[in-house]
Amino acid sequence: FIDWGMLNTVDLFHEGGLLLRTADQFLTDTPTAFDRRALAIMLSDPNALFVGHVPSREVISGVNQGLDRATQAAGRQKELIRTIADSNGRPVFEIFRVKAGSGK
Repeated sequence: FIDWGMLNTVDLFHEGGLLLRTADQFLTDTPTAFDRRALAIMLSDPNALFVGHVPSREVISGVNQGLDRATQAAGRQKELIRTIADSNGRPVFEIFRVKAGSGK
């Protein structure tokens, strides 16, 4: 989860059966050594799914930009799987993977 407000709800729905991580590492321009290792693990896992708010709905301002910077620095890119809208059709959440970059 790259933004605030989603982890507990998903954990509750799945009765604690999923391995869930927060991506606090995207919130700083100066991550610690531990943050960098955790980030490398998350970005290199081909089965990992990321969930975040669309940029216009971010709770923590700039978290999507932080993810984009970290992803590009790792030579990877976001692959959008699905955008989830609210009951009025407005986009709220994005589910995506991070995969190897295209080399461009």
